[in-house]
Amino acid sequence: MINLSRVLATISDLNKDNPDTCQLTHYLSKSRTKVFCGLDLQFAHICEFNYLKELLPRIMQLILIFCLFAAAASYSLPFTSELDEHWGHFKNVYSKTYSSAEEARRRLVWEERVTSIVHHNLRADAGLHSFRRGLNKYSDLTHDEYMQTLNGFKARKSCLQRNATTWIPLSNVDIPEQVDWRHDGLVTPVKDQQSCGSCWAFSTTGSLEGQHKKKTGTLVSLSEQNLIDCNTENNGCHGGVMDAAFEFIKSEKGIDTEESYPYEGAVARSSPLNSFIDL
Repeated sequence: MINLSRVLATISDLNKDNPDTCQLTHYLSKSRTKVFCGLDLQFAHICEFNYLKELLPRIMQLILIFCLFAAAASYSLPFTSELDEHWGHFKNVYSKTYSSAEEARRRLVWEERVTSIVHHNLRADAGLHSFRRGLNKYSDLTHDEYMQTLNGFKARKSCLQRNATTWIPLSNVDIPEQVDWRHDGLVTPVKDQQSCGSCWAFSTTGSLEGQHKKKTGTLVSLSEQNLIDCNTENNGCHGGVMDAAFEFIKSEKGIDTEESYPYEGAVARSSPLNSFIDL
């Protein structure tokens, strides 16, 4: 809300010795309900018509001053001051840097995420959810931005139809309701695909790492970068599908290890082939 009295006081201070401006200020103080920037001014109430041409430049100057006040107020974004410290911690922990305009937008997105997390966790504390949520380095991204950056799954009918079999439910077998393969040591530590649409590569290696562990008893982290760089049927950081990656590994008789071919989060197109896992 613009304080018109404050604007008028400012105008008066700037033009104390100008009788024309004082007349305009007096007129405006009596007509505060009018839309000032809409130029709905009854000039005849201010001065005689033959003096209007001389007064008009001053009127326009005062209108410009008022509109600048309005523009400045419109940039006063509704941040929650109680979150200022936490916003600073978020930027420091995740090494976030923004331009001034970008920071305002990211702050609003982040505050919406904080509100959503708090509401969810309150419901979780009441037993309405089985899990709690928290902030991470993606908490300043909108859902659309997150999906565009990280969701690289691109199913292709040609891949889904080849080398496929029909699953038949097993009979006379006691199958548990759920299985947590972490308890059996079949899952490697959490990995980070960064700003690369390579989820298809991580899904592929995750499946094979567990199967390799079950078969050999050794858990080895496999190279997503190997797939991103060399599996030309997929599109690197621009998406792909697991079926094509599995077929690529079969044709190559194996895949590099994470240790020998570490992840870069971008297409590198050069395979060191230092350590190879025969699958």
